[in-house]
Amino acid sequence: MACIRCIRSYSLEELQRRFGESTGVYLYNICRGIDHEEVTASKPPQSLMAAKSFTTPITRREEMQKWFSILAAELHRRIMDHFEEFAIWPRNITIKYATVNNRTYRSKSLGSLHRNELKTPDSLAKRFANTFHSLEDAYPCVGLDLCATGLVPDESATSYTINRFFTKSTDLLADSKPKPSAPREPNNNNNNNPLKKSISPERKGLDLFFAKKEPSASDDDDDHHHHHRQVQSNQKQVEKEEEDETTFMCDKCQKRISIDSVQEHSDYHFALEIMEQERQNSSLVSSTANHSHSQKRSNSHHREEDTEQKKKKRALFFKPRSSSSS
Repeated sequence: MACIRCIRSYSLEELQRRFGESTGVYLYNICRGIDHEEVTASKPPQSLMAAKSFTTPITRREEMQKWFSILAAELHRRIMDHFEEFAIWPRNITIKYATVNNRTYRSKSLGSLHRNELKTPDSLAKRFANTFHSLEDAYPCVGLDLCATGLVPDESATSYTINRFFTKSTDLLADSKPKPSAPREPNNNNNNNPLKKSISPERKGLDLFFAKKEPSASDDDDDHHHHHRQVQSNQKQVEKEEEDETTFMCDKCQKRISIDSVQEHSDYHFALEIMEQERQNSSLVSSTANHSHSQKRSNSHHREEDTEQKKKKRALFFKPRSSSSS
């Protein structure tokens, strides 16, 4: 199968019989553009770039300044858009260039820039221009790239104040613990003691057994632990369902792999099958060669015995007769 058109010519049953049940369904759907997965949000990029290649090499600073302004404005817009969407900021700003004498791109780092230094695209263009003009081998230029690399989450994007860093650890632990239930009003019939049960002294027998019990602190703890276990169980169930949606069970090795690795995993099993076939073929050839070699040795041994017997007969035939004594 060299292309998608070749896979489309097979039915679902044929693909399942050849590649397994789950892989066959995946191939049948994917070659027809059928995908039931939910659309997930795109991941934050690791780098941003604005680039320009020049058919006619640029040799003057005035011509290059125009492109610094254009590319810096584009890179500045992308940095700010991704900062608003993902709250990430580049660790390093780099300029890359290629010349007529050296087509391989070389780079020069500008270091990290704070958001206050990138309020406008003009400030970024000025930084690029100063760095580029300080290079000795930048002209005649045939390629220019402005890059922002090492995008990581920016802690300053959150709305925390400096007081957060001076919070005592005991306060943090107190916030994480469950809050105790509100104290109950004391019962006047129990001599103002809230811990005693409000049971009338006249109640005896079945009346005492069916008396309504007041909830205690231990009951609240049991309810809290039960609620905590229920939350953990629900969370595990959700994680299992998410795993089932993003992975599938391989029919050959009975392992769950991600949907993105289906093709690679199928190639892995295909390579194992080829290796197994080659191993069987090599063992068959080796056994055949050994049998042939032993057969040749046996035939050679028989020929040697026949030759020895013929030599003995020839020697006896030509041996002179001994003369009898008179």
